[in-house]
Amino acid sequence: VNDVWMNRISFLRDLDTDFHVAIALALLPEVFAQGEQFGDIWTMYLLNRGLVSCEAAMKFFGVGAVWGQDIILRDITLCQEPMVFSLTYAEVLLLRKGQLDKICVQALPEHTRSLRKKAVRLAAQRGIFREAAIRQRLALDVAAVSSRQLYMSNPLGAPDAKWDMKREATPTPLLRMLAHFVSTHTPVPDHLSPAL
Repeated sequence: VNDVWMNRISFLRDLDTDFHVAIALALLPEVFAQGEQFGDIWTMYLLNRGLVSCEAAMKFFGVGAVWGQDIILRDITLCQEPMVFSLTYAEVLLLRKGQLDKICVQALPEHTRSLRKKAVRLAAQRGIFREAAIRQRLALDVAAVSSRQLYMSNPLGAPDAKWDMKREATPTPLLRMLAHFVSTHTPVPDHLSPAL
């Protein structure tokens, strides 16, 4: 029964059978009717029967699907949205973070080290993705501010060669500050900060 999903859980792959047995014994069964929404943070779900859709990941999960593997993380901001919508009757097995922590306390030190390594790797990946999303949003905001300033200073789009050359040569202090922040993501030096 557990072979279907055991290989799909990345943080369990290198651990021995005793740890797998402890995880399998800690799983709690739950059922959900068609049309129900469910999903808690720091809870791993294993779908035994049914079909669910995850709006955040824009995916459908069928029998054998596993989600919520970020149960091993400590920072809630790095966890993905676990909420799903049951398209049919769904049977799931779930494991909460508290149960996993109890198993880890009783586990061998090498199991704890292995889980910690995998948690650090996952946290680094999620942190990089989050930082990339922040930088992308900032770049879009800078582009929006730039185009808005361009429109406000020349709203009718009238050709004005002198205006174009001047605008290209001297960007506003706000644009310099935002461009510096986006490119380096470090505190903006005082000489680039606009005087308020």
